[in-house]
Amino acid sequence: MEKENVTSISEITPEDNPDNSVNEASLKQYRPLYKAVCRGDWKAANDFLKEHPEGMTSKIDGLGSTALHIAAGFGHLHIVEELVKLMSKQDLELKYHQSVVAFFEAVDTGIVEMAEFMIKKNTNLVIIPNMQSSSCHICCFHWSNKNGSLPLFNHPIGRTFT
Repeated sequence: MEKENVTSISEITPEDNPDNSVNEASLKQYRPLYKAVCRGDWKAANDFLKEHPEGMTSKIDGLGSTALHIAAGFGHLHIVEELVKLMSKQDLELKYHQSVVAFFEAVDTGIVEMAEFMIKKNTNLVIIPNMQSSSCHICCFHWSNKNGSLPLFNHPIGRTFT
């Protein structure tokens, strides 16, 4: 189950990023990656990343999201899996301007496999606080898609927080 509404990159601008860490030139450079990830086109995204490996962890939209944040937010499990394979454990902890790791986006979609795939690479993801200083476990109860959160509490790390 993937989200269908793709936000145009022109709708997300550097002005949406309060810390001004994303500029127009950067958005233009990563526009092909952004569009490929939004469409769920791993081949195009991977081709871009082969030419621009720094794009793996770069901020590619006006909010400072990485390709992983965007893929997780749109529910593109296949892209999340491929990106996670290529990323380091520390890369999975990258946050965009609202202090949200991509793992929060995965949980929010309710696609349990996506969140579990990330946890297998980095178990610290379940304890990283978001902008309200809440761990993912607390947020899981407040988000609208509670079904996605329940299996996370069966994870060994998660049990320590219930």
